[in-house]
Amino acid sequence: SKTIYNYFGAAYNYKAKDFRGFGNVIENKSNLIIINHSFHQNDALKGREYRTDILNISNSLFQREDFNWNATPKDTYTIINLTNETTLTFDGVSINPKINHIRYRYDEFGNTLMKKNEGDNDVTGDERYEYFNYIPNTDKWIVEKILQYSLFDSDNTTKLKETKYSYDGLAYEVTPTKGDITKEEKFLGGGTN
Repeated sequence: SKTIYNYFGAAYNYKAKDFRGFGNVIENKSNLIIINHSFHQNDALKGREYRTDILNISNSLFQREDFNWNATPKDTYTIINLTNETTLTFDGVSINPKINHIRYRYDEFGNTLMKKNEGDNDVTGDERYEYFNYIPNTDKWIVEKILQYSLFDSDNTTKLKETKYSYDGLAYEVTPTKGDITKEEKFLGGGTN
């Protein structure tokens, strides 16, 4: 199969000598599927995709994904987080798409703390909640090491999955010194982990 890429809307900040990327990139996959990518070009969000449309060769929209970003300036850097994403699935019919929302929450280092998949808007009970706990070592700037991952059902209390991580040959919940995973323990409902 052959994919052709077309790039549009290049932006360059001459004062800052900074290429802002292309505003739009279109993928044509074997003359069957067209994927249209739209990107931010401002200071904080340059290069971040805010919309993806998937169409057939007749320009019928099958799926649209919208991405909402947040930029939080810090002392000498900016933390950029995806706050939510929405997927609309049309399947070639331009009305009444299936809509799915996903929302995110982050810690002060930009690590994902919670991912709430709201599921199909028209369906009750297909929601999922994911939680991420971290064990940072701020002295060594090891701040992204996950301690525990949990997945809960639509009631946000029934645990479906859990994984605990240990680092550097140390016991669970001991702060990592290098950040190498040395133990992974998975939850087994009704059995021994």
